[in-house]
Amino acid sequence: MGARMVVAVIWGLAWVGFSATWTVFFGVVTSLQGVAAVVFGFLLAVASACTVGVLSYRASTRREVIELTAHLLRVALIIFVAVGAFLMLSWKPQLSPGTVALAIAYLCLAPLALGLAALAVRLGPNGSPGAAARAALVYLGVGLVLVFPVPALPGSGYNPVGVFFPVWGWGGPLLASWWGLKWAARTGPGDTQVL
Repeated sequence: MGARMVVAVIWGLAWVGFSATWTVFFGVVTSLQGVAAVVFGFLLAVASACTVGVLSYRASTRREVIELTAHLLRVALIIFVAVGAFLMLSWKPQLSPGTVALAIAYLCLAPLALGLAALAVRLGPNGSPGAAARAALVYLGVGLVLVFPVPALPGSGYNPVGVFFPVWGWGGPLLASWWGLKWAARTGPGDTQVL
């Protein structure tokens, strides 16, 4: 029970951080500011973190979910420490509480959420490391198509197709996580080998 709860907390926190980074991006694109941005970010985080947390708890009856979640957490922490140390030595940012929180969300929790989404793909009905790699390529490819194909609107600095990039950037991994975790919970412990 304890390990399963830890898994649910890790997945949930990863999606809180991932949603926070995309809230900043949504704010840039839509000019969301002040209380509206805070409320929007809170709702986005709750909607994703609660559902993913519950589904990961149900799927963690499978030992591989616990083991791979712990592995991805270690990788995310290494990335955070390495990049954070580089920024501290080269850039020397002002470490306000907001800066620290955004750094944790962007450098640690967002990569962790993407890694966990790839894990969810591996847990799905046609899951394999190759399937996770193909999903990652689709994610990057669609993102590039949404960001770059159309000239920016006059006075806006952002192209009309690219407005959908935040929706895809946040929603694509979320749907992959939902799908894979629901399948993993349905198939039960040990039915599919992903290691």
